[in-house]
Amino acid sequence: IRIHREFSVDVAEVRLNADGVGVLLAHRGRERLVSHRWTAVGEVGSLLEAVRSELHRLPPRTPVHIRLSNQLVRYALLPFSPEIAGQPAIQALARQAFRHLHGAAADQWTVSVTEATPGTHRVAAAIDATLLQGLMDAARAAHVYVAALEPLLMAGFNAARVHLLATGWFAVVEPGRVVLARTVDGDWRRLVSGRCDGHWRRTVQSMIQRE
Repeated sequence: IRIHREFSVDVAEVRLNADGVGVLLAHRGRERLVSHRWTAVGEVGSLLEAVRSELHRLPPRTPVHIRLSNQLVRYALLPFSPEIAGQPAIQALARQAFRHLHGAAADQWTVSVTEATPGTHRVAAAIDATLLQGLMDAARAAHVYVAALEPLLMAGFNAARVHLLATGWFAVVEPGRVVLARTVDGDWRRLVSGRCDGHWRRTVQSMIQRE
C-alpha cells in the first residue's frame, strides 16, 4: 500500500473473505480500494498472515474496521424467553444453540449476541476464537486499533434497514455464499444460508420458495 500525501487515512476497512483480505482506505468521505491479497481458501493461518502484512502497511494509530465474510461466521436465532435475562444467561443460551447445530466444534468459537426488544428474537454470531484472537494480536503488533468488528450479514442489514419493510426477506450475497433472513413486524424469524453461484437471484428465489 502506498499512501500519498493527498490521501491521508481517517479509517481503514479490512474485509476478510475465506479466500483473501481486502483493504479499503477512507478520508473525508472518499474511499480507495488499495489492496486485495489472495490466500489459501479456508486456512485461518494464511488469512491471518495476509492480515498482519496489510495492517503493518497502515500508519500507526489508524482506526480499523474489520468486516467478516459470512463464510467465516455462523449464525443462530435465539427465541425470546422471559426466564432468560442478563448477558451470562443469554451467552449460555447462544452457546447451547451453536453446540446443538454444529456439535463440539462450537466450543472453539467466540459468540456475540445482538440486543433485542422484549418479545423478539436475538441474532447470535459465532467466530473461530483463533481467528478473532489473531486479528486482535495483528492489530496490536501493527500499532493500529480495531474500532469495529462486524459480520457481513449485520453490516449489510444495518446499511439497508432504512429501505427495508418491517415484514419481508433480506439477502446478503457474496461470491460463493448467500444468507437469507426473514423478518415479521421487524422481528427476525428465520435465518438460512447456502452456497451461491453466479446466478444468485435464482438461488435466492429457490431458497425463499423452500421456506
